[in-house]
Amino acid sequence: MSRRRTGAIAIGVGALTAVVLSLVGAKTPVVIGSAAALGVAGGVVAGRKGIGKSADELMESGKSKLENKDFHGAIDDFNKLLDSHPYNADSYYNRGLAKAKLGNNQGAIEDYSKAIEINPLHAIAYTKRGNAKFDLKDHQGALIDCSKAIEIDDNNAEFFFNRGFPKLKLEDQEGTKSDWFKAAALGDKHASICLRDLFYSHSQSMIDAQSDDLTEVERHSRRCLLLEDFDPLEAIDGYLTLLSIEPSNAEHYISIGKLKRRIGDNEGALIDLSTAIELDPKSSTAYGERGLVKSIMEDYMGAINDYNHCLCVKREKVLEKRYQTFIKRLLGDLLRQNTDINPKDSLNYTYRAASKCSEGDYQGAIEDYTKALELDSKNSLAYMFRGACHDLSGDSKAALDDYSESIELNPSNADIYYTRGVTLRDSGDDIGALSDFTLTIKLDRWNALAYRNRGNLHFRHSELKSACCDWNEASDLGDEIAKGLLEEHCDSCELQTTSYQFAKLGDENFDDDYASAIDAYSKALEINPNVEIYLMRAAAKVELEDLEGAMYDYEKALEINPYCHDAYFYRGISKEDLGDYPGAIDDFTKAIDISPDIRSYMNRASLKSDLGDYQGAISDYTKVLEIDPYEDEIRFIVGAYNRRGEAKARINDREGALEDFTESIEIDPENIYAYINRILVKKELGDLNGACEDWKKAAELGNQYPYMKVRLENNKEVTKFVTEHCQ
Repeated sequence: MSRRRTGAIAIGVGALTAVVLSLVGAKTPVVIGSAAALGVAGGVVAGRKGIGKSADELMESGKSKLENKDFHGAIDDFNKLLDSHPYNADSYYNRGLAKAKLGNNQGAIEDYSKAIEINPLHAIAYTKRGNAKFDLKDHQGALIDCSKAIEIDDNNAEFFFNRGFPKLKLEDQEGTKSDWFKAAALGDKHASICLRDLFYSHSQSMIDAQSDDLTEVERHSRRCLLLEDFDPLEAIDGYLTLLSIEPSNAEHYISIGKLKRRIGDNEGALIDLSTAIELDPKSSTAYGERGLVKSIMEDYMGAINDYNHCLCVKREKVLEKRYQTFIKRLLGDLLRQNTDINPKDSLNYTYRAASKCSEGDYQGAIEDYTKALELDSKNSLAYMFRGACHDLSGDSKAALDDYSESIELNPSNADIYYTRGVTLRDSGDDIGALSDFTLTIKLDRWNALAYRNRGNLHFRHSELKSACCDWNEASDLGDEIAKGLLEEHCDSCELQTTSYQFAKLGDENFDDDYASAIDAYSKALEINPNVEIYLMRAAAKVELEDLEGAMYDYEKALEINPYCHDAYFYRGISKEDLGDYPGAIDDFTKAIDISPDIRSYMNRASLKSDLGDYQGAISDYTKVLEIDPYEDEIRFIVGAYNRRGEAKARINDREGALEDFTESIEIDPENIYAYINRILVKKELGDLNGACEDWKKAAELGNQYPYMKVRLENNKEVTKFVTEHCQ
């Protein structure tokens, strides 16, 4: 679609499985409902090839035999799996591991190569193939493969560690040391040991080895990282040296706190982590680590409070969000293990319930989710997870009721539609399942599982063209099972051999040659008029500023599917660009009627504000803030608070505006637009000192980011105020 698109991120594997795991970091897989809920089709129709339970069992059996060193048995399992599913990259990869363990490096290389052919981004297959080549003394080939793995993922310690060996054999000692230093910095203790044993007479010479192009802080930081493996006390001294250079750096206090916890100095750790929190009250890591220390010291209530503070930190970086997932599991486990402590709120019941679910106590989890809903009847996640537990307990009717309640509270969650579709299909309601898979695709057109499973339903009902079309989409999104289904059932299908090829050609040309992309899409449409291809052709026309042509394509898409959310949404954008604001609002409204989502509300709110309907804009921005955002939609939340504040200021609700600008800044402390707005509203409220403080912060941001400085200096009202009051 158009590069303006900001749709939802697909969870990937079975929706609820991934969500439950993300909530609690479950130690063992949580299987939701049936094989299908793990993104497994369960077979196209009875008697035909499908990924069904037997395939899952073969995969798990093969992996278990690998772990238990039954390599011949593992190979047998993966052979059986590949007989029915020849496009499964992980099956080839795992069979390669077993062959390598038996000393059959050439066979392993062939399997790793097949895995890479199916999935060219299979980084671990590259590094394992490199290892096998190294064992066969193909050191140059090993170096190439290990380097390819690093190109795909340059944050993996194992990849750098492995590449060091072929470099060593090729007499590139500096390259080896560089890779092993990198691996050590990423946490690989074996790399530190190899550095010490092969290049340095004792660990101190390795630790002191420095690179000339590093800053003083970087040199000390690397030294501290390496020291952590050899001498925690010396590492603590190193961080203290860093604090003498950067006395207000909370991260250094956090590192010291972690090290003191490791050596058993919990009291000292508590002091340092508390200092980190004083310096950075929004550090989720500091709260989480202090909670862990308090838990060790059996201050369970204190630990629970700190874990909750950690989880209250709003929308931090991706690594912070991953850390919060870890803390959710700790909090849930702590509440489950200490039965004398009652959860303090709905979310705490939710975390404890998830912990119980991960341990197989489904009934206990259901009870906790019910308590969570008694405290907060709008907790859509509690409904969703309780539905999952009902599914696990075999009560599909109760599961469907909960999924429907969750959808009513959060109708823009594509994953819950997908999961409900799976349960409906397993319950024999193909029509309901087809509807839910379609709704999933409307909300998240990158969801390969929804396309594949919808295709399976079409196939079951003898609708081959529709099935092939959906499998095409799923295959193009990387679904290997769908690719196998295509080759088995659609080789002679005109859609597969002609229309799909033209559409794919259009996709390939999209970024480089819009005119050629339009030509390819047009040829595809002559053979098979298709909603998605009309939308893609419209997107290419928009890039060439042919808005009228794009409007035609949106109309054609809506003729095929009058309930196509994206057609209304993007037609609304084109109408806005053409100056038809009432028409654009109407289209955004139709998109919202089909599936309420953040983007449609934001666009409609902006237009209402531009047309002077500030109350209508405030209502829409409020709707945006009620919807749980995906990770790539956080910026809309920041914008919604800021724009709602502007609308409130327009109707003289200055206190409300101040609250919204402040909320926007709390989520994004570098939001200069919110600072500018807050300066003006504080001025109107008579808080001149507060306005001047905001100007100082905005000026600091302007010094860091030139475009922000331009924005600040071009605001005449702010410039006038600063000249009169802040000099």
